[in-house]
Amino acid sequence: MIDVTTVPFYHLNDYELEEFAILCVLVAGKNATTCSKILDKFLENSRLWYGTTLSPFQLIRRMQLLDTEYFLKKSGMGCYTAKSRTIYDLAHERLNLRTCPVEDLEKIRGIGPKTSRFFVVHTRPGAMHAILDVHMLQHLRDMGIRAPKSTPTRGTYARLEKAVLYFAKQKGLTPAEYDIAVWKLYSGRE
Repeated sequence: MIDVTTVPFYHLNDYELEEFAILCVLVAGKNATTCSKILDKFLENSRLWYGTTLSPFQLIRRMQLLDTEYFLKKSGMGCYTAKSRTIYDLAHERLNLRTCPVEDLEKIRGIGPKTSRFFVVHTRPGAMHAILDVHMLQHLRDMGIRAPKSTPTRGTYARLEKAVLYFAKQKGLTPAEYDIAVWKLYSGRE
């Protein structure tokens, strides 16, 4: 089971990288710990039908979309129809998860700038992107920057991303380190 509170994940094997990509989709707007448990249950239930030696993407590619939806619903995921479509499309896109740019991830319906950047920043050392979640947006407002309370549109996202990258650089932190520091501060985990 992947524990997203231990990011970044710079040394994942291919299996774990696929699992983390799926988790990034599931966790959008949800509790990370709960989603991690749901993902484990989804993979476990699916493997009973499709085989235990398959990677997460291989497993999903063996399923029909309705099977993906069924197993995700059975595992306790809310918004299972939209999320199952996204993870189904992600598995079938056959992207190189180690090198694909955020723009390629965002071509998949259901993956926006926040999800794509969360995946890339926390799996690739030196990735220069910012994750504009509720904690980071609150932090920006506290820093005197006009920021919405929820994920902004693309134009606003780009402007705010530059501000986050600037603050990270000023603190001598990578974007991943800055993201973790802000998350800990604003989620009460510090």
